[in-house]
Amino acid sequence: EIRVAFWNVKRELDNTSVYDSYNRILDATNPDIIGFSEVEDYTPQFVADLLNMWLPLEGEVSWFVEKDDYDLMIASRFPIVSTFPTIDRQMPALISTESVWGVPTLFTCSHLKCCGGDRKRQKQADDYMSFLRGALEPGGILDRHKGSPIIYGGDLNMVGLSGPINTLETGDIFDNNLYGDDFSPDWDSSKLTQIVARLTDRAMDYTWRNDSGSYMPGKLDYIIISDAVIEVLRAYSLQTSDLSEARLAQYKLEPHDAEDASDHFMVVADLALVGRITPEDNNGQKRMD
Repeated sequence: EIRVAFWNVKRELDNTSVYDSYNRILDATNPDIIGFSEVEDYTPQFVADLLNMWLPLEGEVSWFVEKDDYDLMIASRFPIVSTFPTIDRQMPALISTESVWGVPTLFTCSHLKCCGGDRKRQKQADDYMSFLRGALEPGGILDRHKGSPIIYGGDLNMVGLSGPINTLETGDIFDNNLYGDDFSPDWDSSKLTQIVARLTDRAMDYTWRNDSGSYMPGKLDYIIISDAVIEVLRAYSLQTSDLSEARLAQYKLEPHDAEDASDHFMVVADLALVGRITPEDNNGQKRMD
């Protein structure tokens, strides 16, 4: 019912030489909510104008875009009710998805510390889970919206220890003295679930690739959800160089679109509220499945 995407665009949104690649990718994937990272050099209006050009909504409606104080933005077809930008390198937002799901959605875009930053990533994961625990408690932002979907994702830079991703899934906070008690973060008192978003045409799930560098491809970009209330209809990462000529033609893509746009591949998931699974596009366009 709602398609979400996360994409590290590598500060290329003002590079007009790759605008056609952005246009084709967005037209093929057609997401409803996008979490961008590495967009610190751009204003929300600049990004909204690009999306209105590449992926126009019906009528005179504009994309809703909010930015934090780091390098994150959230773009949404649905109104963004509020944001909570005080969490280190993570931007939660309450998005008004009532027209589809009957409840708002807590959508968080993240870009955790890279490269030798195990300790910092753990503190950032602890910080977010402390925020989420408070959001679920009586009087918190989700207390009056029980059953609201929780969606967390972005470039998490999981290149070291597994502690941060474990914290983000299970609510097992490392520094309890600073960030409070452990808790079960899903509505059914279970853990959150990491989506497996394999490449569309390759049975692998790496999301970053740079053939001119010395590092192997790796999984840096994630989507984590509250599967007590939402179900994954499909999920994938888009590496256009793997697509057959027929698949490229079907979605009007070029072989090197993904690599030209960024060294990170867009990660996509179609989500439905449990009990209301209707895997149809909201506006009738053909989207890449």
